[in-house]
Amino acid sequence: MNERKLWAALNRLIAHRWHAQRLEDKLALGVPDLIYAINGVQGAIELKVVNRTTNKIRISPYQRSWLMKHGSKGGRSFLMVWAHEDQIVCLYDHESAYKMETMEDAEPVMEWKGAIKDMRDEFIKAIS
Repeated sequence: MNERKLWAALNRLIAHRWHAQRLEDKLALGVPDLIYAINGVQGAIELKVVNRTTNKIRISPYQRSWLMKHGSKGGRSFLMVWAHEDQIVCLYDHESAYKMETMEDAEPVMEWKGAIKDMRDEFIKAIS
């Protein structure tokens, strides 16, 4: 599984409820994978997929810095980590994203165990 599949699953999940744009800018270092607007709130989410073997989150210093700067100025900034083999999706705030290396390093603002297609209400609540 990869970040594109995670993005596709999220967009299918709430396509009619939010406006979201996937960003793929190789020149602007650290810019998150997607920006969104929902229920009068705007935010950004960096998407990551981990596997059971390493459980290591591969997030660059630029990505950490972008989320921290945006979040510290009041922007909604999240790191979403999908452990697809275990069917776990966790959403972390900007402060947690800045310092974590594995999913166990911080308390998520949302943790979902099960199919992504069933987490709509929990996800909308967390990012709004």
